[in-house]
Amino acid sequence: MKDQKKNITLKQIILWKLKSCFIVLNLIAALLITPIAPLQFNCRYYFASSHGDSYSQGRRSNKEVSAYSVDIHASGEKGILSASASQLEEISQKMKESYSSLDREIALRKLVVLPPQKNICLKSADFLVTDNRYDAKLLGYRCVEDFLEDFGFADKEPFFQYFDEDSGALLLELYYNEWYGEGGGVRYYPDKKPFFQLEKAAEGFLFSGVDILTSDKFYPITQEKNVRESVLLANLGTRWYKLRMSKDFLASFPQRANSDPYAFSSPNGGNGAADMVIEYLQEDLNATSSGRPQHYLAHRRISHTGKSGNSSDIVEMDWTYRENGSLKQRNYHCSYNLYNTCNVLVQGHYDAQERLVFENEYNAQGSFEYFYIYKKEKQTPDYYFYIDHNDNKLRVQFFTRHDILADKDGKQYGIVGPSFSDNPFVEAVRAAGEDFTNSDIVTHTYAADYDGDGKEEAFVIVGKRKDNWGEPTLYMITGNLWFVDSNYSAAFVDWSRTYYASQQYICQDGKIYLFINHDIGNSWVTDVVTVRDNQVYYISDSWIRKRINDEGQVIFIQSAYDGLLDVGAGLVEGDYFMIWHSWKPYTFEFNHEQWKEIPAREVTKEEVEALAKIPEEHKIDESKYESIQYILRENGELNINTAEFNAEYNNIYFMYQTFRLGETQEWEYVEGGTGRYLIQFSGENHWEYLDNVIADIMREG
Repeated sequence: MKDQKKNITLKQIILWKLKSCFIVLNLIAALLITPIAPLQFNCRYYFASSHGDSYSQGRRSNKEVSAYSVDIHASGEKGILSASASQLEEISQKMKESYSSLDREIALRKLVVLPPQKNICLKSADFLVTDNRYDAKLLGYRCVEDFLEDFGFADKEPFFQYFDEDSGALLLELYYNEWYGEGGGVRYYPDKKPFFQLEKAAEGFLFSGVDILTSDKFYPITQEKNVRESVLLANLGTRWYKLRMSKDFLASFPQRANSDPYAFSSPNGGNGAADMVIEYLQEDLNATSSGRPQHYLAHRRISHTGKSGNSSDIVEMDWTYRENGSLKQRNYHCSYNLYNTCNVLVQGHYDAQERLVFENEYNAQGSFEYFYIYKKEKQTPDYYFYIDHNDNKLRVQFFTRHDILADKDGKQYGIVGPSFSDNPFVEAVRAAGEDFTNSDIVTHTYAADYDGDGKEEAFVIVGKRKDNWGEPTLYMITGNLWFVDSNYSAAFVDWSRTYYASQQYICQDGKIYLFINHDIGNSWVTDVVTVRDNQVYYISDSWIRKRINDEGQVIFIQSAYDGLLDVGAGLVEGDYFMIWHSWKPYTFEFNHEQWKEIPAREVTKEEVEALAKIPEEHKIDESKYESIQYILRENGELNINTAEFNAEYNNIYFMYQTFRLGETQEWEYVEGGTGRYLIQFSGENHWEYLDNVIADIMREG
């Protein structure tokens, strides 16, 4: 170290802190005036299950995975199915024209529904894509890569991939944006040989997610005509359609996933012969050495067929197992004379946990496929993907779940979108004096029984669909926030802010806690609210952004200037201030209206290495740094802070790396960046670490 380093007096440290605080306050004030792009989510309008934010780049090939895998990845980033710059400019110009409310809605919708750029003539196309989002039209592409690039999938990690267990071949690849509720993918046919022994070409598709538990909600449709399986219900200032799918069809997906694979029944758990008289029923069963079923055959004579005395097979089933004894496949075949033509022949494929992951079904109409997509180790699917192969178009449906199922503490969480229609809550806001005279005014209503008393209350936002910069968007609304109690009495809550359209929530103890994401200045903030005594009750209104992760834990996002400590002319003069902005997540638990930060403690390098090995490519060269701090959190995360002193410029640079303890007992790298983590986000004196770093530097000098 240089000779200029001397001991720092207590007075100088106090002056340094006061000056640093003054500079940070000035920076905040400046940021409140200068518009900077906030972190944006792409929101959807209907209920959907919550999804995590971990994300990595690049497509995965079947050579890079095990022979059999069912992988699911988050895809919450902006860019999937979003318009190009030229298209945005064209739409922006059109928006300035005099449009009706319907035309404006359609134009806004086009901001999300990307018009294909690389689409070519179907006759010359080698790769066909069915756009299932509205009217199932065909698009043509030169190759798979052009399609993926056209819709922003090329540089994204697939949301889900399915590989054949025996051959390792990739069969299905999905891309999905949870907040948009839209996605696409490719179905590959590595083992299909149609006419003339030519390999069957892969097929592409686009889709919109549908909530399997709230299918009677309203969904916006931009087409003039009704879409398949939909019916026009009302014209509410724009065109709205109510999705009408068979309840039996929707219910069949959870039934199939949860049915007992060892029961002698159809894939959805039924027997189909409850009202039939079966004469001389005979059942034969062969079992494995461990007593598990291997082959089942039921045959009979039925009077109503008019063939008295003739016996034929009713149901035949086969089970195959892996070497470790886990169920690999179940084949089901039934008589079409006795049952209807559905589920005549079904092959069910199971993963190592014996969860149903894929089914092929063959019947009189053709073939169908069902994919069951699970998050982590859950036993109930969070998504269902259905393919109908009975047309020249590849018709698909993607179903999501409304909520994450309640955990052991009775806590349930998910994503909620607003209602856009006029309703008694909106009328109450209008009666309270809100201005509705502008033709561009829209309303977002979040109605629910927040306090669990059997009556609904609502939060209503009245404003215009635009972002922080005034640009039109379907995923934000800038306006005033109102609260309407169960007696339809409206109270003003907050003046004009920009809000996300979709919000997260937690439901526990019969109460609902809404996470209202909005802007203050240039930083997104989250207010957590519920209802008490028919009035708004704030669980948290701190100036911090929050989100709910897959485990139901709340992530607090710290916004701080902590990347570089500029000590100016020298340490002794006390001329220091902090620069370089960072955003870092801290994990909290929310249980029974109590916030609890995940405990953490400072540990030594030896303690870290005793738990697991840090990957070689992320090992730290200790000779470079004045200080290295290890922070271990009870959720299995490790934060490593480093402080590097630059004597030439009298700067101290702070960097961090975050690791997570993996199943292979190795520290898996999560992220790294500028800034430093605190041991405890709540209540810690964040200057203490800086004091120690400076004291070490002075001691060495």
